[in-house]
Amino acid sequence: SGLKGAENYHKARNPDSIFHSEKYKKIFEIIKKNKNYTVLELGCGTGIYTKFLVRDFKNVIATDIDPKMINLAKEKIKCKFTIADSTNIPLEDNSIDLVMAISVMHHIKRRDRNNIFKEIKRVLRPNGYFVFCEPNKLNPITLFFQKLQKEDSISRFEAKKLINKNGFKIIAIKE
Repeated sequence: SGLKGAENYHKARNPDSIFHSEKYKKIFEIIKKNKNYTVLELGCGTGIYTKFLVRDFKNVIATDIDPKMINLAKEKIKCKFTIADSTNIPLEDNSIDLVMAISVMHHIKRRDRNNIFKEIKRVLRPNGYFVFCEPNKLNPITLFFQKLQKEDSISRFEAKKLINKNGFKIIAIKE
């Protein structure tokens, strides 16, 4: 894959599409923005959502496991980027107000998801927020592409189970 893989990933997601800005807007219909929040973005990829976060929050930490993705994001976005595996977040306990993971969970093996939820709970401050969005696994096109790429889509039921098991309170579930 290499750098070309990261560039193709970025282009395929059409980063300037209104789809991304509308999804971002819907998230903050549920949670009130506080510019002073310390925000952690897991799986930032090439920075499609990072660009919105740095516009709205003073302190953004964006992570991804792939250094090539982060390098592309760094070319256009100014914030703290860290190469990190979400099962071992290199941050202190209770140090984050808001964790965002947009279209990340389907890239994570089912066996590792509980560890990620535990890590998120560990780094979140009391009354912090964890927001994650995933493609609809019931959409046949989404399911086809995820199977083709050997990804494990996450169901609403699995998500609720992980949320409850790790002591999160559900504020909203939306389409």
